[in-house]
Amino acid sequence: MRLLRYASLFPIILVASFEQEPVIIPERVNIVDRLGQDPDFSLLLRLLQRGRLIPTLNRLEDATFFAPTNDAIEQSIRFGGSLSREWVYSEEYWDKPPDNIRHQLRQHLFYHLINYTIPLLPPKFPIQRPLILETLHYPGLPAEEPPPWVPVPGGLLNSAPQRLRVSSYDSFAWVGVDSSGRGGVQVIKEPITASNGVIIPVNGVQAHPLLSEFASILTAEMIETLSTAPHITLFFPIDSAWSTLDSIERQYLHSGYAERDVGRLVAMHSSGSGVNSSGDVGWSDSWNHGSVFTTVEGNQLRISYSVDGSVQVDRSTVIQEDIYASNGVLHVVSSLLTKPETFQINAEKYLLALNATSFVSLLRTANLSHYVDDEHDGQSWTLLAPRDDVIGGSNMNDVVRDLGRVLQYHIIPGKLLPAQLSDGMLLGTELREEGLNGHRQRLHVSVATKDGTVQGDSNGAVGFGDAQVISEPVESANFVIYLISQLLDPPGSAIEKIQSSSRRSTFLAAVFASSMQSTLKTEPSITILVPSNQGFEDLGLITSYLLLPDVDTREALRSVLKHHLVTSVIYKSDIGPGAARVYDTLDGSSVSITDNVVTSSGSWNQTSRLVPLNTLTENGVIHELRGVLLPEKLRITIGDLALAADGNTMITLVKRAGLSGLLNGTLTMKDVEDLDDWKRTHRRYRLSASSSPSSTLPTSIGWTLLCPTEDAFKHVNLTRLLDDQGALRALVLQHIIPTSAARPDLAALYPLSFQDEATYTTLLSPSSLHGDIIFRKTTKTPEGGGKPESIILLGIRGARGTPGETDFARLLNYGRTTTIDLAGMRSGVLQIDRVLEPWVPDWWNAWGRAVTGGLFGGVGIIMFWRIVYFFWRRSGDEATYEPLDGGNDDDEDR
Repeated sequence: MRLLRYASLFPIILVASFEQEPVIIPERVNIVDRLGQDPDFSLLLRLLQRGRLIPTLNRLEDATFFAPTNDAIEQSIRFGGSLSREWVYSEEYWDKPPDNIRHQLRQHLFYHLINYTIPLLPPKFPIQRPLILETLHYPGLPAEEPPPWVPVPGGLLNSAPQRLRVSSYDSFAWVGVDSSGRGGVQVIKEPITASNGVIIPVNGVQAHPLLSEFASILTAEMIETLSTAPHITLFFPIDSAWSTLDSIERQYLHSGYAERDVGRLVAMHSSGSGVNSSGDVGWSDSWNHGSVFTTVEGNQLRISYSVDGSVQVDRSTVIQEDIYASNGVLHVVSSLLTKPETFQINAEKYLLALNATSFVSLLRTANLSHYVDDEHDGQSWTLLAPRDDVIGGSNMNDVVRDLGRVLQYHIIPGKLLPAQLSDGMLLGTELREEGLNGHRQRLHVSVATKDGTVQGDSNGAVGFGDAQVISEPVESANFVIYLISQLLDPPGSAIEKIQSSSRRSTFLAAVFASSMQSTLKTEPSITILVPSNQGFEDLGLITSYLLLPDVDTREALRSVLKHHLVTSVIYKSDIGPGAARVYDTLDGSSVSITDNVVTSSGSWNQTSRLVPLNTLTENGVIHELRGVLLPEKLRITIGDLALAADGNTMITLVKRAGLSGLLNGTLTMKDVEDLDDWKRTHRRYRLSASSSPSSTLPTSIGWTLLCPTEDAFKHVNLTRLLDDQGALRALVLQHIIPTSAARPDLAALYPLSFQDEATYTTLLSPSSLHGDIIFRKTTKTPEGGGKPESIILLGIRGARGTPGETDFARLLNYGRTTTIDLAGMRSGVLQIDRVLEPWVPDWWNAWGRAVTGGLFGGVGIIMFWRIVYFFWRRSGDEATYEPLDGGNDDDEDR
C-alpha cells in the first residue's frame, strides 16, 4: 500500500492558471512571511518549522510553492493520507523525534516546491497535454547525516527529481493530474506573490482507483521493495484485466501464501534498468516506437504506437501513463503481461485458494509437499483436505506427534471422481503401515444414496472415513481435491476398535485375561474375527471355564483367541459365495470362509455367521462373528465344566462314589455296573422284586452331569452322606444322565434338549421307579416388576413333595465338553441351584394312599348297592289296585 500512497498522494499540489493583474508587494515579504500572514496556512507553517525547512525557503530566490491549506492537511490526516497526525499535533513526538533528520516529512514538503516560477496560465488556456514540472523532491533513502539546506541531485530516480503534472479543466486549475490531465486536486485561491516566488493554494487529496486488485495481493515486503528499488518502471494491469484468470487462480493469489508467484508476477511487470538499459526512469516522454524494457523476470516488453495513437506494450494497451512514484514511474495497462505457462496452478496452489492453508502448512512441515507441488512426475492423486476452519482442537497434539502418518492417510493414488465412488469401497491410501507389512492402509467410502453410487452433486453425499465432503470437488489434470469436514484419524489399534463397541466386551475381557493385548496390537497383517457377547453366552460354562483365574485355563483361552486371529488381511470384498477359502489362524489351525459363513477346523466342525464390518486397524481389519469358534486342540472335560459351575463339592462326591472317570471322560457303563454295592443300591431303591425300572439305558452313551452349586449343598448333611456310601452313590447316580449319540434335535452347544416335559433317564433309573429327570419351562416376574423371564426347571419325575418350585431345581447354566469320550460321545454339565436327592416313597406314599383309596372305594360300592337294593325292595312291597267297574273318584264326587 505504501507504493500506492507514493504513487497517488505525492501529487497533492496543482498548478493554477488565472486571468489576473500582477500583484506588487514589498520585496522584503518572502514566502515564509506570506504564509504567516494567512491563517489558512498555520498547519503548513508548523510542518515547515518541524521539518526545518524555513531556512531552505528563505534561501530560494525564485520558487513556486504548492501550499496545502489547513483543510487539505486535515483531510489527509482524517482519511489516512500520506500526512501523519503526529507530525502536526504531537508535541511529545517532536521533543523526542524518532530521527533527527526528519526525512519523511522533508520529502513530502520538497514535493510541493519547484525551483522556478511557473508561467501563470489563463483559466481557459487550451492545454493539449498536462504540463510536467520537476520538483525539488529527490526521492531517496534516509541519510545518516543532516542534509544540506537545499536538495542536491541524487536518490532513487537516477539523480532526476520527482515530477508533477498540472492541468486545467472545468474552468479550474488542477495539480497532480494523471497523464490524461484528469483527477488531481483543485487550486482554490488565487496565487500569492512573494519576494522570492509564488504561493499557489490547493486543497484535497485523491487516491488512484485502478490498481486495487494488484495492490491487494502485494505483501508488505513486496511493497517495501517496490518503494525502495531505484529508478523502477512498472506496468501494472487494471482491475478488469484480472477477470481473464480462473477464479481459483485469483483466490490463490489472494490467499496470502502465494508470495513466490506474486513475486514472479510483479517481476514480469517491472523493469529496474529503464529504457534500453540506459538506467533512466521509463517516463513516457522518453519512449520511442520499438523501445524495449527488460523485466526483472528477463522478459522483453516492446513499446509500439498504433494508428489511432494508442500506445501498446506487447499485446496490452497503455491505459494511463506516468503515475509518479518516489522511486520511479507506474504505467497502467489493459491486460496482464504474462506468459501462458505463468499460472500453471498445482495442487498446493489450489489448496491455498480453497482455504486449506493449514493443511498445506502441515504438508510442508512433514516434508510431504511433493504430493501437491509440481514435482509429482506425472502421478495423479486424490487429495482429502480439511479447510482451515475445521482443523484444530485438542486432537492436534496427537496429529503433530504422528504428523506424517496422519497426512498420508489423506492422500489416495489416482484421480477418483465422484462417479467412480460407491458405498462401502475401501481405498488404498499413501499411508503404508508397518503393521500391514508395508501395504497401504485402507480408507472407507460411504455414499448416502439409495443405490450407493454418486449421481451428480457429491456435496454431502460422499464420506471418507468419519468425514463428509462439504463442497464440490476441484479437478485438474493430475489431481482431484475433496474438501472434507474434519481431519481424518488413521485407524488405531485393534484394542481401541474393540473397546468402541459394547457388543464385544466379553472378547475384550478375554483378551486382557489372557494378556494378549500386545499380540492384537503388534501382530502384522491379521484379521480379527470378534465373537459377539451372545456368542460367548451361548457357550455357557465353557466361557466360565476359560475365564477362570488359572494357569491351565489361561493357555486354553489363548488358544481360543488365537483361533480367531487369521494370519492375513481379509476385507469384505474378499468374502463372497463360491468355493470356500481356507485361511490359517494364529494357533496353527485354520478356518474356511464362504458366503459369510466361517467353519472351524476344530473337532466340533462349528460354523458361525460372519458379519463383515471392515473395521480397520493399524495392523489389519476386524469382522464380527455370531458365535465362538473352538480350536481342535482345546480340551475341556466334565471335570473342567463342573469346576466352572462352582461344583467343587459335587466333584468330590463323584470321586468318592468311585466315578472319577466321569470327570476326565473315561467312564463307561461297565464301570458303573462293576461298582461293589451296585446291586445293594439297586435293591434299596426298587419298591419290590417284581418292580421294573422305568427306563433302560442306551448302549452308546455320553454323560450329562447335573452339578449343584456350592450354595445348593448348604441344606444337605454332607457328614452323614459321606458316612453312607450307598446313599452317596445313589445321590451321584441321580445326577448323571446317560445321553445317546444320535439326537438330531440337539444343538452343538447344548448337552440336552430343554423342551417342556422332556424326560431323561439317570444312572439311578434302573434301580428306582423315581430315577428319571423331567424338565419344565415356565416364566417368572422379577420382584421389582418388569418383563417376565423364562426359566427352566428340572426335578425327579413322579416325586411328591411340597407343591411349587421347591420340588424342582433351577437350571442356571450349561456347557458341553470339547473332548470325545471312549464311547465316541461329547458330554456336558448342567449347573443347577438345588441338590436332587433320590426320592424313596414312605409307607403312606407307597401303600397308604392305595389302601385307603381301596377301602373307601369298597365302602362306597357297598353303600351304593345297598341304596339301590333298598329302593328296589320298597317299590316291590307297596299294594296295587284297579278301579271297580271302570269308575273313578270323579264319578263318586258327582
